[in-house]
Amino acid sequence: MNAARKWSWGFAIQTGNDWRCKARRNDTWTAQLMNSGLIRMGAVVNEERLSIITESDEETIRLGRNLGSLLREGDVVALVGELGSGKTWMAKGITAGLGIDPRTVVTSPSFSLVNEYQGRTTVFHMDVYRLEKLSEVLSAGLEEYLHGEGVVIVEWANRWPQILPEWTITVTLQILDSERRKITLASKHPRGAEVIREIKSNYPRTPTG
Repeated sequence: MNAARKWSWGFAIQTGNDWRCKARRNDTWTAQLMNSGLIRMGAVVNEERLSIITESDEETIRLGRNLGSLLREGDVVALVGELGSGKTWMAKGITAGLGIDPRTVVTSPSFSLVNEYQGRTTVFHMDVYRLEKLSEVLSAGLEEYLHGEGVVIVEWANRWPQILPEWTITVTLQILDSERRKITLASKHPRGAEVIREIKSNYPRTPTG
């Protein structure tokens, strides 16, 4: 594939390890990422979506713990939201749900890029806010995490949506006031949709939609 050509998202059919992509001309970065092997495209289903309003940081953590308890090796969670929206609180909950020792301090890896934790599986907690160029994304070797073993949590994922695999569960946090957050989980992949439906069935708070 010629990385100089421009493409936008299309779809692919997988046969074993063979991914055949059909795409429209539009986005140079997508082509470069596909050429590098950093991203792959796969089946897309109707989007599964759930929005919940949390009334405190503790409730945000509880929702994250619920999500984390359903995750398994290979899952990717993209955290999206402005500064102070609660991305790191959500990450704390997710790691707790994955069996990380509650005494472990979970902080955003703003400077280290990736923090690694060990629970019932390995958890890689990323912060990609400071990556400004495609070359930095590629040289950081993020594909080894995003397409590898363990569970990956990506803060500021909206800065680099091109690198996210198609099975990503996107968690968007919106500030409503000083305490309340509207948290929306969404996925167009069967795996992500399965997780969100399970949360719908057992989350104790009434969803907003």
